[in-house]
Amino acid sequence: MKWLSAFIRISATPTQAAGDRAEKVATAIVNHPKEFAKFPSNLQADITSLKDATGTGRITDVVKIKTTALAGGYGQAVQNKAKEFHNEAAHPLAAGLRKELRAVIHAAHPGSAGQKVALTLSKHTKLFAKLPANLQTDLTTLKNAAPAQTDAQAAKIKTTALSGGYGTSIQKLAEGIQTKAKTATKPMSTTSPTTAS
Repeated sequence: MKWLSAFIRISATPTQAAGDRAEKVATAIVNHPKEFAKFPSNLQADITSLKDATGTGRITDVVKIKTTALAGGYGQAVQNKAKEFHNEAAHPLAAGLRKELRAVIHAAHPGSAGQKVALTLSKHTKLFAKLPANLQTDLTTLKNAAPAQTDAQAAKIKTTALSGGYGTSIQKLAEGIQTKAKTATKPMSTTSPTTAS
């Protein structure tokens, strides 16, 4: 449901350019009829309306999709994903943590990439303080690690996240990223906008 992020990340005062981008996403979704048919009927109708809209109508339609998704009007699964994207947009730390976990799960030598992300995360002090204390410690250790130690520290973060050592929400996030990493290595015949989240 990566396509949903294009609608959820629209600001409170969306621009015409944002409406135009959202219309392109809507067109791409409709052009995958097998996947599109799986959506709730009211979401199909709203996406089709956005696809066919012009001018300020695009902005009206994308705001409607965003607010309906966040309110649960398209069902629980869409609402959960919408809230996830909304929280990431509102809190850079959430997106940063996801990026950090991707770096340590995907890369063969994740230390360098993970270290850069850890440095960025640590700059958001109020949000960083909301992380579990042991994750704060491990990210700080990675941020300050010597180059020869970064891979080992990144591997520790990966193992701890996947085993639930930072709590269940971070474990689920890490497991989802790992599952997607494994799926991405398998050959795929086609890619649709609903296969990524």
